[in-house]
Amino acid sequence: MKPITDEEFNRFRDMCLNHEGWHLVSQDKWNIGYTMKTNSSSSLRLKLISNLFKPYSLELIFDMLNDPKYRKEWDVNLLERRVIEEIDEHNEIEYYSIKMPIVTNRDFVYQRAWRFTENEFIIFNRSIKDKRFPPVSGLVRAFFHISGYMVRKENEGNKLYYICHNEWNGWIPSFLINTIGVDVCPSVLGKMAEGCKKYTEWLEKQQPYERPWKKLLYY
Repeated sequence: MKPITDEEFNRFRDMCLNHEGWHLVSQDKWNIGYTMKTNSSSSLRLKLISNLFKPYSLELIFDMLNDPKYRKEWDVNLLERRVIEEIDEHNEIEYYSIKMPIVTNRDFVYQRAWRFTENEFIIFNRSIKDKRFPPVSGLVRAFFHISGYMVRKENEGNKLYYICHNEWNGWIPSFLINTIGVDVCPSVLGKMAEGCKKYTEWLEKQQPYERPWKKLLYY
């Protein structure tokens, strides 16, 4: 498995910052939501831009999002998340399973990569197909076309950009396919921001443990 390239990171960055072709679907004090139709899928690509993370440093947000031990503290839909292969210091293959409303729970096998620079970081995910990791009984194997975060320093504070484009596969009511992202993801961002608020206090209460994403923080 090859590492994610700088070109791929830069394309994701451009997708976050360029709104051409996106349709505005929601806007409030904290979050702006966009969707985009694509030729490759019947599901919509979703983009959220959030101001909920202004009070927190880049490093704290990065640590909170990368820490699998802390994930269950804020991700109420989490069933399991684990690293199954390390490609290099910035790339790994992960398994992730989640609870779904009404329908069968889903899981993903995907490549996860990150790039941390002085003024921003990107965490980038894309599903992979690997014979070593077959579908799990009782779950539907879903697929990330693309999923990830960019957090960057801007004049008014740190801003988070979130993009996802999923194929949920299996049976799912049509009304759920595109409302999952538009309706559910903003509440997930709220839980993430609350997770940032509580992370330092939680971390101080833990026994020391390895946090491999901090070994080589800057790209």
